[in-house]
Amino acid sequence: MGNDQSSSSSGISTSFSFLSGRKGGNSSFRKKTGQIVVVRSGSSGTLCSEEDISLKKFKEIPKFYPILKSALHQNGLHDSPDIKKKISSRAIFRLATCFQDYFGEYAQLIASEQGYIASRIKDVDYFVTVFLDRLVYRKKSLEVLQLQSEKLSEVKNELENLKMRLEDLLPQVRSLNEFLPEEDRLPPLSLIHLFDSLTSTSTASSTTTSGTSTPAEDVISPDSLLTNLQIEPIEECYVVDK
Repeated sequence: MGNDQSSSSSGISTSFSFLSGRKGGNSSFRKKTGQIVVVRSGSSGTLCSEEDISLKKFKEIPKFYPILKSALHQNGLHDSPDIKKKISSRAIFRLATCFQDYFGEYAQLIASEQGYIASRIKDVDYFVTVFLDRLVYRKKSLEVLQLQSEKLSEVKNELENLKMRLEDLLPQVRSLNEFLPEEDRLPPLSLIHLFDSLTSTSTASSTTTSGTSTPAEDVISPDSLLTNLQIEPIEECYVVDK
């Protein structure tokens, strides 16, 4: 019904009338200032007028000052002449006594804590000194072990050179032995056990340098090296020139 009445009065449907209203009524509905759309202009009057009730109530609230107004350090504020009569000396003395006891207890607590901290600092200093001494001792022992390991490596290199020389001499010894008569020939010379003993000594030295202890039975003496050559004794014969 409303649509019929509006259409009959204007001759245009409500939707079209709305669009036509938007197109034609924009200039009267809002103003454009550059890119800013002004919906409602502000009031020219002051927002906080003197007739505002809340502002009057705030102004009626009295100001509260301390008993000693001079403590605020503001111009125009002075203590009243009868202030000494209003303040009781006993109450001030009690307040001062309470403050004295309070600060005394905390001073004793802080002194005890300072003593405890000082003792702990001394203990830590002692432990650090002992630790540094142990580190220096371990460093010196490691330097000694390093020198010993270097000497052992030198001895190992010399033994390897000796092994190579013996291997080079072994065929010559065999050839010389073949030149002898059969009754004067020596048994064949074997250096396998000697080389095995050398390798065992090198492994024993490496284990000692790495920190493991080797028993005395594993250490090979020079007598055992001579016995490992497996050279059978022969009968001595004296040659007398006639």
